[in-house]
Amino acid sequence: MIYLWIASLIWAFSFGLIKGELTGLPSSYVAMVRMALALLAFVPFFRPTDLKDKQTLQLFAIGMIQFGLMYILYIHAYKYLAAHEVALFTITTPFFVTLLHDLLEKKLNQFSLWMVLVCITGSAIIKYTEMARMDFWLGFAILQLANLCFAFGQVVYKRMFANKHVDQKEAFVPMYFGALCITVLATWAQVDLATVSPTARQWWVLLYLGLLPSGLCFFLWNKGAVVVRAGSLA
Repeated sequence: MIYLWIASLIWAFSFGLIKGELTGLPSSYVAMVRMALALLAFVPFFRPTDLKDKQTLQLFAIGMIQFGLMYILYIHAYKYLAAHEVALFTITTPFFVTLLHDLLEKKLNQFSLWMVLVCITGSAIIKYTEMARMDFWLGFAILQLANLCFAFGQVVYKRMFANKHVDQKEAFVPMYFGALCITVLATWAQVDLATVSPTARQWWVLLYLGLLPSGLCFFLWNKGAVVVRAGSLA
């Protein structure tokens, strides 16, 4: 559980940085840089012979969805939502975690679902006055897709490594590589790199976000996800 708490604490300070410091940079470009830095941080731990080909491909796919696609959507949501709104509406992620876990286990934990729905309802009440804004709903929808991607990845990863004694640091190289691939493709399709010129300050922010909230915290979160129950994870 300590892994989840550490990751959550570090993430709590990243919302304002994205909205305040990286305004003007394309979301796919920011996601690409963060995933590249996260990958570089974990490459030294990789031992190709310790993972089967099937496992490597599965991890590649999980990384594409949980980190790559999630980040593209998540960062894009900042275009329509304030930083505190993004932080608030990530609260729906536990609902998706609980729902996906129960669907895969072919059972339904009604208590966990009700508790999550209570939290979501509370968040909606807090932001009730903003609900007339069309860009609010667009940002909310984009963020929910990001939450779904993140929830899917952690649930599948948990099932993959449950009761297995493996060095999970090695698993994150194919995951971060998968995330990098999809963010590179998105950047190539959407961004004219000749027009993107981060400032020195923005590069420092990207370095921090890539190594800590992305590189370290994603590892801590998934590692913690393996050892706790789905209800605690949510």
